[in-house]
Amino acid sequence: MLRHICRASLLIVPLLVATSANAAAPVPPGAPNPERRVEPPVKITKIEPGQKISILAEANLKVERAPAPVNFTGTWRLARTATNGPPPDWEFWPMPKLTAEGQRIYNEKLQADAEGVAYKDSAGQCYPPGMPRFLTRVWPIHIIQLPTSILMIHGFENQVRFIYMDGRPHPDPDFTLPSFNGDSIAHWEGKTLVIDTRNLEPEHHWIQAGVPVGEALRIIERWTLADDGKTFDVELTMTDPQYWEGEWVNTKRFNLRDDQNVSEIHCIAAEMANLPSAVPSANR
Repeated sequence: MLRHICRASLLIVPLLVATSANAAAPVPPGAPNPERRVEPPVKITKIEPGQKISILAEANLKVERAPAPVNFTGTWRLARTATNGPPPDWEFWPMPKLTAEGQRIYNEKLQADAEGVAYKDSAGQCYPPGMPRFLTRVWPIHIIQLPTSILMIHGFENQVRFIYMDGRPHPDPDFTLPSFNGDSIAHWEGKTLVIDTRNLEPEHHWIQAGVPVGEALRIIERWTLADDGKTFDVELTMTDPQYWEGEWVNTKRFNLRDDQNVSEIHCIAAEMANLPSAVPSANR
């Protein structure tokens, strides 16, 4: 309950501030607004314990760290093979034993399949696929590795995922709004990058069709390069006691694609509404 109250307060407080400002005397057109705070530049030259700092701050990038044993920078694309999914959606099979609530929802999806309609096609309504479904789309992904972070830019709606590698802890979930890709904190174990992702958004967010994301979902990824750097594997271990029992383990392989780029792509709700799966009569 505290988690929901605190998250709601993050939205309410700015509203109260804006309401208070709007109650002040109106400012004549063209006159400077005394209520508008001008933010000064902030340059951090010395990092203090617990200090909030950008992954691109010069002081953060110059911190002495052990060299990364592996560099994942490049353009990658999901290896679409019968053992990497399998098709048609290349998602996460086999599934674990679902809880009663998880099975109830999945049965609704199976019923929709039998009737030839889509089941809660959130992506068709322009919601992000989010983690871990982020990894199953067929468009290329740019990975940019810095000393402080890894940025993943996906060709699917240009979704961006931030993976922090500068030693910061996970933020307090009671004071942080959840997101579709979650809070990802990484560290090295030899040549394996281990990523711990939490605080994932549970509304309009699916592991795969018919399997929703719960508030307690946690994803541990283990990234390893293979085939002389031409492929890399992502082993996912997912736990979510709300919707399934035990661990859900799956591995995805990606191929290096030096011949591809990520293009600018936007999901326009008005246009996506024309998709057959987005029509109310075809979307359960």
